[in-house]
Amino acid sequence: TGIDACQDAIITCPPGYDCNVTCMGSNACSGNFHQVCAGGGTCSLSCDNQSNACGGAELTCGEGPCSATCAGDADVAVTCGAACSCEDGC
Repeated sequence: TGIDACQDAIITCPPGYDCNVTCMGSNACSGNFHQVCAGGGTCSLSCDNQSNACGGAELTCGEGPCSATCAGDADVAVTCGAACSCEDGC
């Protein structure tokens, strides 16, 4: 949470655990931010309406339910892979 908080970060979630990331603030999860979910846990990326909160972000889903939701203008690349359900709301 906050300006540039996770900009260009790579978050790799362990198999079998839920991995839910919320990006709040200007450029919070922008640039080369990449969230990678492994295994069957729930995976989600949520972006608020701040300036470019998730611009250019990537979400790679595992085998469990996976979703990306964005308020405002966001450009998130979602790779569904083997996810049992996959929603790209960005």
